[in-house]
Formats: sequence, structure tokens, C-alpha cells
Amino acid sequence: MISRHSAKRRCLSFFVCLTLVLSIVPLGLAADAATVYINGSPYTASNDTYPVVTLTAADLQELDSVLFIEAPNNRVSINWPANWFSASDEVAVLFMNDYPLLIFDDMMTGLTTPTSFNIKMNAASSLTLGMTYNGSKPWYNYQYPVLLFKSHDAGSAMQQRVVVTKDGKPWARSLYQLDSKDGNNMEAKIYGGGTYGVSSSAVMPFSDVTTSHWAYKAVQFLNARGIVGGVGKNQYAPSRQITRAEFVTMLMRMLNINVSTAGTTPFPDAANTKEFYYSAALAAKKLGIVGGSGGKFNPDAKITRQDMFTMLARAIVKLKIANYMLPELAYETVAPFADANKIASYAKPEIELLAKLGIVNGSNGKVNPLANTTRAETAQLLANFINTDPDLY
Repeated sequence: MISRHSAKRRCLSFFVCLTLVLSIVPLGLAADAATVYINGSPYTASNDTYPVVTLTAADLQELDSVLFIEAPNNRVSINWPANWFSASDEVAVLFMNDYPLLIFDDMMTGLTTPTSFNIKMNAASSLTLGMTYNGSKPWYNYQYPVLLFKSHDAGSAMQQRVVVTKDGKPWARSLYQLDSKDGNNMEAKIYGGGTYGVSSSAVMPFSDVTTSHWAYKAVQFLNARGIVGGVGKNQYAPSRQITRAEFVTMLMRMLNINVSTAGTTPFPDAANTKEFYYSAALAAKKLGIVGGSGGKFNPDAKITRQDMFTMLARAIVKLKIANYMLPELAYETVAPFADANKIASYAKPEIELLAKLGIVNGSNGKVNPLANTTRAETAQLLANFINTDPDLY
């Protein structure tokens, strides 16, 4: 099976040709209440609020499984061929009203004996998805999501906060990609049904991180996504060493996940609900991303590089962010850092994982595990994490 990363690259190549394709496919046809057009060809559909179309394997082979759909009121209900999910090297793109949705054949992995799949799409203004399998079971798969791409003209990505929303709230695990060749595309990993949209707002750069600063792009990239915040008076303090409280807050904002912390006891020194890091530290403890030292979190302490790498690597493993890559990485080897003997035992597997993923490369052969990190360096690390491979985010 092709990797999800390769499939996304194929999808982006579709966008490059999108203008040419749209000039060929006769979109804008007067579709009546019982007709849905796919790639310009009419399909007879039941007369319903969501006209129902049953696709065949032959339908999915057209245009390399890129299906341009036009339906009455931009609503359609599609029955998917069951044997498609047992095939290999399969990916399809459903394109309706400027909402491309990538469907992978592995999206049924882990579900109980999947025999059928249905997707309802309402793409009038936002995109409402209803996904069920085996009749009426709601589809939800955190490990094998489908992908939503949405073109979004927001000017410079570094000057905009652009997010995918689900049911009116910012959606976890969405990534705004700025690509000069493929245009501005918002990508979101979709794990279940809901109403999805895109929103943006302007963001002012920090006064102490100007365009000439080496970390400007990384800081503003994260600032535009609400991942990093300032220290007051529109300043970021890029040269200041980062604390454990600040890093865990940035990390949890970047992961952007909703986790119930009910029943989780906060660290005794991180129990003040008014502190900016309270929710992040509690959620990170619940997920096993942080364990503390001697039962304490030590929020004001300067974080060491090995602790920072450990938190990031644990997030990757706990949230199965690069889950499909981990079996392959187990057989890979990386040259040990020259100062590996200084790495604490609890941090060695995590640092090795980040090295295999290409997120941590060290400096002059060293990882400097006990050194501290500036706020600018931290921003660069997190920006690298997001941009190294979108599959990681």
C-alpha cells in the first residue's frame, strides 16, 4: 500500500491540474432532484434529501479515482463498494463545491468486519459529513483518518491564523500549508462525522522578532496558529530560556487535542487553575506525556533538552501520530550521539525515535541533553516537527 504521505502528494498534484480538469468537466449543469453528476456523467439517484448514488469499482477508476461531484443543493449520499477497502494501493478524492476529501482504503482498519461504507456530504457553505459503515454504525477511526483539503486565500500564511473548525470549534490536528506551486491549502485529519469549515484572522508579528531574526518564520508560523504567545507588550523574548510550563503549553496547543481530565490529580505545584499552564500540564499528565520529578512538575524550572525531546516523543507515541511508521523505524539504526552517555535512561528511547524521524539531528554530533533551550530555538523545533512531514501532525 502506498503511504498516506505519498497519497497526499498525489492529491496535491491533482490540485495543480485542477483548473484544467474543471475546464473539461461540465460543472454547473442543471442537476434535477434525482440526478447526480460525477465527472460530468449523470447518475440516476433516488429522490431524497440526500440523493443516493451507489458507486462501482469502475467509477472509482475514472480519472485515477478523482470524482468531481455535482448534486442538487450540493448534497449527496454515496454508497461505497465494499471490496474497495480490501484492495491495496487505493486512494480516492471526492471533490464537491471546492471541498476535496481523500478516502483511503485503510480507513476501515481495526473496525469489526466492515462490509459497506456510506458517506453523506452537504457542501453548501461548510462541509457536513455523515459517515457510517455496516448499515448504521457511525464511522470513527483516530488511527486511520480521511483527509480534508480546502483551498483558502488568506494572503501570507505567517500573517494569518487559519484553522479548520468542527461544529463551530477549532478542530484538532489541522494544518495550514503554504505552497507556491500548489496554492494555499488547509489540510485536516477527519476522524468522524461533523460540520467542518475554515476560518482565519490577522495576526501581528512580535516587535522583538522582526523579519531579520533567524527564527522569524518559525515564531510567526506558530504565532499565527495560536501555538505560541508573547510575554507582554507584544514581545516574544526569543533569547530567554524556556520553562517547563511554557513548553508543555506550547506542545499541547500544537497537538490541539481534546482530552477529558476528569479524575486526574494535578501535580501539587501545578494545581492553581488560574495559571496559564494548568490545563496543558494536567492534560499532558493524563496522557502520560509528562511524569514529573519526585511527584512535582516544577513549572518554573528551565526545561532541559532531553526533557523537551522526551515530551515530544511521548506525544508521538501516545497519540499514534506516526503510528504507521513505527514498525519500520524499529529496524532502522542511527549513529549514537557523541554525548549519549549524558542522556538519562528515561530519555534515550525518545531521543532515538526523534533522531530516526529526522526531528532531532544534534549539533556537531552532540545532542546536549542537559542544556537549556531558548524560546526561539523551541519555536524552531516545533515548526520543524510540523513541517518535516505533515503525516506527523
